[in-house]
Amino acid sequence: MSANVRIERVVLHDLALTPQQARAFHAALERQLALLLAANAGAAHAPAPARAYAQAGDIVADPAGDPAALAREVARSLAECIGP
Repeated sequence: MSANVRIERVVLHDLALTPQQARAFHAALERQLALLLAANAGAAHAPAPARAYAQAGDIVADPAGDPAALAREVARSLAECIGP
């Protein structure tokens, strides 16, 4: 089985990242989402419908924290929102 997931945009409000942090966050978010969605791929569930948008829950982030840690939290929240 194969699946295609296309996320065109992730909007995070009230978060300022330097260009370097933004690149690290983007790469880590892609990795984390791939891992989380792949982990759920074997679960028996009905296909999720296509959506124009999905709104994840609030995420508490440390502005001075690690972009990879933020990406893990965002990926978890998104996977819960779009997953089974």
